[in-house]
Amino acid sequence: MVYRTQRLVRFALGDQAGVLFFARVFPLAHEVVEDFIVHCGIGWGEWFDSRERGIPFRHVEADYLRPLRPGDRVAVELVVERLGRTSVTFLLTFSREGREAVRVRMTCVFTERAAFRPVPVPPAFRERLEPHLA
Repeated sequence: MVYRTQRLVRFALGDQAGVLFFARVFPLAHEVVEDFIVHCGIGWGEWFDSRERGIPFRHVEADYLRPLRPGDRVAVELVVERLGRTSVTFLLTFSREGREAVRVRMTCVFTERAAFRPVPVPPAFRERLEPHLA
């Protein structure tokens, strides 16, 4: 199941050439991930504000295929590309006018906050993420 949403590329995300500054795609992608987590029925605080568990990103990458400009309304698709024992990888595709512009891959790992060591994905989270596996 693909999660679909839209975003407006805001003025502040552009560079001097009037194009989305490459590093600003990551906060934009993170906003989509936050919305997706809530859409899945996982409480925002359960994922992002747990005292026992942290879920930091351990790897992020982006492929820039076409420029995005401030004012562009982009379609975003998110799938769970991989759901491992201790990690999850999200694949987000940003498209403008039906053409893929940016592809972002973000992998986060579930950790025990105190020891900062990997722990298994909680079963309740796994159950809510699995329907979105690509």
